Amino acid sequence: MISRTDDMVHADASNFADGVTKDDAYEQVLLQAEGLFTGQRNWVW
Repeated sequence: MISRTDDMVHADASNFADGVTKDDAYEQVLLQAEGLFTGQRNWVW
């Protein structure tokens, strides 16, 4: 089991500007994920 340390990146560490709506934040996450997945062939579906 991996223990959590201060230098580990985690979803809790995501930062959004003050006042960003949940819908806007969700759209940003989807766009970033799309950027990671586009053109990648090493993902297991």
